[in-house]
Amino acid sequence: MTNLRMVKNERGKETLTRKGTFFDYSMLIIVLFLVVFGLVMVYSTSSYSAMIKTGDSAYYFKNQMRATAIGLVAMFAVTVIDYHIWYKFKWIAYIGSLISVVLVLTPLGMEFNGARRWIGVAGFSVQPAEIVKLAIIIMLAAFISYSGNKMKSFRNNLVFCLMAGIAGGMIFIITKNMSSAIIILGIAYVMLMIGNSKPRWLIIATVVGLLAVVAFLIYFFGNVSSAEHFRFRRLLAWRNPENYASNVGMQTLQALYALGSGGFFGKGLGQSIQKLGFLPEAQNDMVFSIICEELGLFG
Repeated sequence: MTNLRMVKNERGKETLTRKGTFFDYSMLIIVLFLVVFGLVMVYSTSSYSAMIKTGDSAYYFKNQMRATAIGLVAMFAVTVIDYHIWYKFKWIAYIGSLISVVLVLTPLGMEFNGARRWIGVAGFSVQPAEIVKLAIIIMLAAFISYSGNKMKSFRNNLVFCLMAGIAGGMIFIITKNMSSAIIILGIAYVMLMIGNSKPRWLIIATVVGLLAVVAFLIYFFGNVSSAEHFRFRRLLAWRNPENYASNVGMQTLQALYALGSGGFFGKGLGQSIQKLGFLPEAQNDMVFSIICEELGLFG
């Protein structure tokens, strides 16, 4: 992060000038700690299932290590690049991310556990939704910077919302990934709140969002019996997993068993029972429950 100071030039106008550079080492330490902790828990939670599926107990751990190495290199590269340069690549990032979503429908698209949300290139798989999240931040930040005081106008707010809506809508329609679509719209809402000096547009956006939620709930309660609405059945299973223990509620119920059996201090690192085939995808979506089982509430 660059540290700037306000000075007056020869014409008496105030301008920003470089005072030096500042690096937040406390943030770096926190990030590295979380990364290392995550790697330890990935190995602990996945070693059994990796041995059963691949014959290598460190299979998922090695994959995560490769991703971590790439991420650390990228993190270092970003710290030495002036962030203003990303403004020039706003359209490339935005349009490129939308193209990556469309690629899910091509032979590059990959399907896991019944969901087609990934693309595979040169032995690596990536979820386009993650590319869109980064690209939408760059695009919307650039748009706010370019608009300046014009962010008060209806036209600019409409364009802002359309860009976010197109990205979120493509993620939801093409990849059927509602959670990522909601996150993208949430990112846009927060950026609109920060970059907009007129509260009325935030009020309008909030009201529209609340109306959308109400419409969703009305539709939900009118279609809870339909077998095709798996998201609705997940909500019902979340409310009462015991009634759906044999299907959509099974994962939730097993996660609750893991949370409850961990107690205050846990069973100990590597001592989880639920990861031994009882809890599906223990190293992915449900890793938190295994952490609680092994390290307890204290951990």
